[in-house]
Amino acid sequence: MAPGDPWTSDRTSRRTFGRGLLAATAATVAGPAFAAGAAGAADPGTPPADVPPAHPDAGAVPQDEVVPAASIVPAAGALFGAFVKHDPDRNPGVSEPETLERVTRELLGIDHSFQHWGTPFLTDRLTGDIARGRIPLLSWGAGPQSILAATAAGANDVAVRGQARLLRALRQPVLLRFTWEMDLPQRGYTPATFKEAWRRVRTIFREEGADNVAFVFCPTWLAYRTGRVSSFWPGDSMVDWVGADGYARPTNDHAPLTELFPWFYDFGIRHDKPMIIAECGVNDTAPGVQADWLRRARVDLPERFPRVGALVYFDSRGTGDTDWVLPGNRRTEAALLQLVHDPYFLPRRGRQAVARP
Repeated sequence: MAPGDPWTSDRTSRRTFGRGLLAATAATVAGPAFAAGAAGAADPGTPPADVPPAHPDAGAVPQDEVVPAASIVPAAGALFGAFVKHDPDRNPGVSEPETLERVTRELLGIDHSFQHWGTPFLTDRLTGDIARGRIPLLSWGAGPQSILAATAAGANDVAVRGQARLLRALRQPVLLRFTWEMDLPQRGYTPATFKEAWRRVRTIFREEGADNVAFVFCPTWLAYRTGRVSSFWPGDSMVDWVGADGYARPTNDHAPLTELFPWFYDFGIRHDKPMIIAECGVNDTAPGVQADWLRRARVDLPERFPRVGALVYFDSRGTGDTDWVLPGNRRTEAALLQLVHDPYFLPRRGRQAVARP
């Protein structure tokens, strides 16, 4: 990780992303900035031939209808997903799930990608995920405080409506993390401005009929532990899923899920919301560390956090303790396969969700 990375926090979940691509843009959004696709979009990759779609008829929805976002909340079990990026210079922020699926021989339940404020997303990735049976998770940055304030005041309504229409046109459920990790000091957000912007964006999506989009409120794990999360909470009616990010690294003794997320879990229970661990990872800085963490996660999630509906790994190449790539070695691969193929982590539409006793 480059020194001085504005998205770095040695106490919270941080890592390089496209070598600083997530540095806040200062450009003002003017007009409908979100086109349905991008010129020269790269082929997202060819899926493994022997990994079938989870629900081949996913796209069979009338043009004027959307599938409600609530339909993807597992009745039991948890979706396993990932952001997969082993080459940070290739379409930064756009996940390449096929890389991981070739190892696991199982489709991801959720595929996670990122989008700058004011830039078009490569919608081939979103439509490709839906066609294959993955649920897209899109993290949409809100820009710096100045742009967030402009959004709160209504200056960016046209751009927001464009994004709402783009995602509604997919017609299938999409998880949307609007300006995640808003509690980081590096963001420079004031809670009042954040809440105003969130509520305005969420209201516009409702006005546009984007009922297939679930809004995911997602600070860091530390915001829940300190209680700072409450100052950013936009209200129960404005949030569909509650999320948290947290990483296992040498500075926290490779903390397991049970040491990072109990406060988040309690918050989600109190607000009666579906829950998602939207970013997590462990770097293999010592023999067996990554494998042991994955094995423990496979046990801890159903036993300690049974109402968490999704676990999304950050499978990204980095340096030092920000390298979360899977699998690191054969032990890690074996632990990964055990987790991914555990029936608890396969509650997709068209499959029977399995709850552990």
